[in-house]
Amino acid sequence: MLPADATVADSIGKRGRKVCAYLSIVGFDVEPAAISSRLALTPTESWNQGDDGPFGARNFAAWRLFSRCNNEHSIDAHILDVLAQLEGRESVVFRLSAECRVTMQCVAYMSGGCPNLSLDVETMRTLVSIGVTLDVDLYLA
Repeated sequence: MLPADATVADSIGKRGRKVCAYLSIVGFDVEPAAISSRLALTPTESWNQGDDGPFGARNFAAWRLFSRCNNEHSIDAHILDVLAQLEGRESVVFRLSAECRVTMQCVAYMSGGCPNLSLDVETMRTLVSIGVTLDVDLYLA
């Protein structure tokens, strides 16, 4: 999320792009640590409802697992990296998707072009089979 006084161009950086993907789990009534325990994974970031956030108290709890890729990688590579981190935990993610909102969130800030997003059938099948929705946010400057 951008600071209130920042522009999209401010967030892009020297290379003219910022790309990331992460698994987002929201809509749960337990501590984020309970999600970590079920998945046997440490999130990249998490918070409870009411915790301090960039714009005041957070309105919801969240658990997020980010891609380990850098800005040079495609959005597809970021998605594949998150899925690789979930390997062996697909049934747990699927069960969570029945209880919470589980989303593969993709974000790209670009200047001078638009990122390519092409997922192969197997990647789409994997997302569907584990109950994960896909959300893509593109910010062009």
